[in-house]
Amino acid sequence: MPETFSIRDLFLLDPAITHLNHGAFGACPRPVFEVYQAWQRELERSPSAMFDTRLADNLAHVRTLLGAYLVAQADDLALVLNATVAMSTVLRSLRLSPGDDILTTEHEYGAVDKALDFIAARTGARIVRAPGTCASEIWSHASERTKALVVSHISSPTALLMPVEELCRLARQAGVLSVVDGAHAPGHLALDLDAVGADVYIGNCHKWLCAPKAAAFMQVRREIQPALEPLAPGWGTGEGDPPYEPSQDWRSARDPSAYLSIPAAISFVSVHARNPECRDLLLTARGLMAEAGFEPFAEPQPLQMAYFRVPACDAAATTARLRAEFAIDAPVRMWKKQPLIRVSVAPYNDLHDIERLVRALTTIFAPPGKAR
Repeated sequence: MPETFSIRDLFLLDPAITHLNHGAFGACPRPVFEVYQAWQRELERSPSAMFDTRLADNLAHVRTLLGAYLVAQADDLALVLNATVAMSTVLRSLRLSPGDDILTTEHEYGAVDKALDFIAARTGARIVRAPGTCASEIWSHASERTKALVVSHISSPTALLMPVEELCRLARQAGVLSVVDGAHAPGHLALDLDAVGADVYIGNCHKWLCAPKAAAFMQVRREIQPALEPLAPGWGTGEGDPPYEPSQDWRSARDPSAYLSIPAAISFVSVHARNPECRDLLLTARGLMAEAGFEPFAEPQPLQMAYFRVPACDAAATTARLRAEFAIDAPVRMWKKQPLIRVSVAPYNDLHDIERLVRALTTIFAPPGKAR
C-alpha cells in the first residue's frame, strides 16, 4: 500500500510540536528552503560574480515576479529585510514638526507603535490612535494637522481585516500620506496593490508567503519615491533612474538569498497554500473553542488567523506553559487588559491540532479542584 502523503512533510517543522503560530514568523517549506540554500552556495562559489555581475538582474527578476503576484509595478517595489525596517524608513523620511499628527489605530503591531512613539519624541508630532475598525470612525479623528495615516491591512494584535482601500482613498483626497502595514497580507489575501491605492504598502514575504526570513518588500507610489530617504545610505544611494529601488535595497555585502528565493515561495503557495481549507478549519476552531468556553474575540473574518478570549492570566507564563507542558506553540497576549490567544491556521495544520489546543486550554483554566 502506498504511503499517505501529508503536506506536513513539505515543512521542516518539529513534528513533536503543535504549530499554531504561523502568523508570527511563518515557516519556510522544504523545497523553498532548498532553493534558499542553493542560492547561498552559488553566492559562496563566486561572491564577486554574484555581487558585481549577476545580482542586479537577479533582483530585478524577483521584483518582476513579485509585482505580477501582488498586482503592482515592479519599478515601484524595493526588497527590504522586514516590515519593521520598511516602516522605520518611511517614518524617518517624514518632515514633521510640533503640531503635526500621524493618524493610526489601536490595532497596530507593537514594533510599529514603538516606531511611531520614537518619531513623535524626535519631532514633537502627535500620534493619534483612533478606536474602532470602520473607515469613517477611524477617519473622523483626522484633521488639518494630519500628515500621515499608518494602518494595518490585517491587524497583528487583534487579527482584523481593516478597510485599507477606503482609508487610502480618504487620505488621498485630503492630501495625507497613506502607509499600509501589510505584514500579514502576502500569501494570506489575494492582493491587488494597485487597487488598494496606498502611497506606501509594506509586506512581509516570510510569513504567509512562506519565504525564508529577511524577505520583505515596500511598494511606493512613483510621486512619493524621491522623498523616501534610505535608512542606510550606501552604494545604491542616488543610482538608477529613478534612484528609489537601488537606494532602498542597501547594495552591500550581505546575503541576498532570501530575496532570491521569493519566486520559489510564490510557486509553492500557488499550489499548496490551501487558503479555503485553512479558513474552513479556523471556522471549525471557532466552534470548538466557543464550546469549551473560549469565545472568539471578533466576528468571523475571511482570514486564517483569529483571537479567542481566555480567563485572566499571566500571558507570557501561559504561552510558556503551553509550549513546555503541552508542546503547543500559540501565543497568549494582552490587548486592552484582556488576555487573548491567537490561533493561526497554516497549510500544515489539521483538526487534531485544534483539538489539542482546546484540551490544553481546558486543563490550564480548569476550576480549582476539578479533575484534569
